[in-house]
Amino acid sequence: MSAATIHSGLRHSSLLRIGTNVLSLCLIFGLSIVFWVVWTAPDLTPFLPLVLVGAVGLVILFQYPLMNLCLVLSSFVLIAGFEEGFQVTEILYGLYYLGFLGHWYFTRIVLYREAVFRRPEERTLVIFLVLVSLSFPLTILFDGSFSGFVSEWLSISFLGLYFPIREAIERNRQGLVAVLGAILLVGMFVLIRNVLNFQDVISSAEYAYEVARGRAVTNESLLIVPAIMCLVFMIFQTRWIPGLAFFALFLAFFAGVLLTQSRGYWLAFLMASLVILLIVPIRQKLILTISSIVTIVGIVVIGMAVFGDVILLLVYGVAERFLSIMTASTSDISLVNRFTEAMGVWEYVRLNPILGYGMGVEYRVHDIIYDVTVVKTFIHNGYIALWYKFGIWGTSMMFFFLGSVLRRAFLVFRSKDLESIVRLGGLVVVASFAAFLISALTSNPVYINDAMFIISVLAGIGGGCWSLKLMRDARPSGSRR
Repeated sequence: MSAATIHSGLRHSSLLRIGTNVLSLCLIFGLSIVFWVVWTAPDLTPFLPLVLVGAVGLVILFQYPLMNLCLVLSSFVLIAGFEEGFQVTEILYGLYYLGFLGHWYFTRIVLYREAVFRRPEERTLVIFLVLVSLSFPLTILFDGSFSGFVSEWLSISFLGLYFPIREAIERNRQGLVAVLGAILLVGMFVLIRNVLNFQDVISSAEYAYEVARGRAVTNESLLIVPAIMCLVFMIFQTRWIPGLAFFALFLAFFAGVLLTQSRGYWLAFLMASLVILLIVPIRQKLILTISSIVTIVGIVVIGMAVFGDVILLLVYGVAERFLSIMTASTSDISLVNRFTEAMGVWEYVRLNPILGYGMGVEYRVHDIIYDVTVVKTFIHNGYIALWYKFGIWGTSMMFFFLGSVLRRAFLVFRSKDLESIVRLGGLVVVASFAAFLISALTSNPVYINDAMFIISVLAGIGGGCWSLKLMRDARPSGSRR
């Protein structure tokens, strides 16, 4: 018997022993919960069979990695709102999400012994996540709150989705389509919910200005990325029916972005469009230019169908807000207040630029809207927030990781040997990252769950598309076609 066979047998028995112990612990933990529920809350006992059925369903689901990943991504809609306090759906999603990540990393690293962290930016991301998770002493040192630390850590932890998404795109022919489809589903849910909320605003409005200034300012980042995605696939589509389908979806998502009345995200979308216009071929430049004109007409027509004569007030409100972009930095007190906030936090950064202050740590700043000094943890400027929380070390690692993903996604799009959907996936990442470079100035993407979620998904798409390019380049030249 060879040494390799003996080693393989020992490894198999070791994995079997570990698996048995883990399953035993899970059984003991599950039975403990059942007995605890029966003892403390007998009224909930009838629901235990449903819980057991759900647990069995999850066990089966975890045997299908791509389906499981898509469900994790799509189920984000359960926490896409901004209700006060912790909701039951948020707790359930959090348990499922953390269970998914824990299972994925445990099986790949401990059981399968795979080389998960292969590239420099990926190792940098892992080091960043580990250091962030171990940064609680900073929170204690600067008198931060534990709840604030946990809340901000959960947002940062979405970056952990990078590796499962990259693997899904690497190993499944439909992996990229499935991930992009999950983004569309989440965006569609947000769009429908925002439109319904906006209709409530209109129906309850008593004056014309309430309609003109009405807005559905929720989850802008979950709308702008699907809008960019549909725009990219539309201008590269060669068949009429899919092209019209993508155009219709683009109109819907773009209208959703307009309804947010968020000038920061309007400028972000404009930035993404300019990047696309700059790097696509001549034919797509022409299609994009024509589509811009058709989009304006299409949105007015759809608005007339959905909102009736009220669309005139909406158009007036959007036009007035858009024209105020040039003067907003000096005339809009809300935007000026955010700039004042950024300058106030920058003074803290200058005092401690290396280590940072950690998560959940408060700062004091003068609020010019209410003319009072406020104490809070959230910082609207994403760049300064990152530096304030994690110092130069965290800021540098985050920029290196995202910058590397952006560069590789651009190279994927420029590659001529890849499938069309892979190249377009790279372009979606490039354009979306360009958009967030603008919106991050006034809307912090790092500590807002929906923005951090979609950025992490985009990073995973970029990493997966780059892996497909590397695998394509590694094939013999004669077998690439």
